[in-house]
Amino acid sequence: MRQCVAILLAFCFAFGSTLALAQAPAEGGAEGGAEGGGRGGRGGRESWAGARERWEQRRMEQMKTDLKASDQEWDVLKPLIDAVQTKMRDSMAGRRGGMRGGRGRRGGEEAQPSGTELTALQQATDALRKALEAEGTSAEELKAKLAAVRAAREKNEAELKQAREALRAVLTVQQECQLVLRGVLD
Repeated sequence: MRQCVAILLAFCFAFGSTLALAQAPAEGGAEGGAEGGGRGGRGGRESWAGARERWEQRRMEQMKTDLKASDQEWDVLKPLIDAVQTKMRDSMAGRRGGMRGGRGRRGGEEAQPSGTELTALQQATDALRKALEAEGTSAEELKAKLAAVRAAREKNEAELKQAREALRAVLTVQQECQLVLRGVLD
């Protein structure tokens, strides 16, 4: 079940990001129209970051509306929702290479945004991946790295559960239902 939820979340993220990028030129307006203007041009890194940020802002505004949260309530809810979503992303990043991809254009060290540190789960996953790719890695070393990944996943799942409980404690029943439907709560 968790695997299905993780796959669904990854698909939704990928689809939503693609949709945001597809809509970005249409929203150009005073920012630069067809050329991309102040966003770094078509297909540039700044364009992707700007589109992703706008998509995230619209998503959070819609969530606030769906939760029927006042500004004061939102000031309490938003950090708790962010904490849950961060733990969910961390959990996905530790599976199948997660958002870092493992290989290809977005894989490797370049995929980690500058100024951010790898989580313990990402570090353990990277160490296991590198050990698998290295020839001559002993079975004992692989078992140790595999145990580290499993321990990091368990720790992350416990932190996710704790973050969800903290969020659940301040929600109304209707708000909890909305967040279950959105996949933020289980």
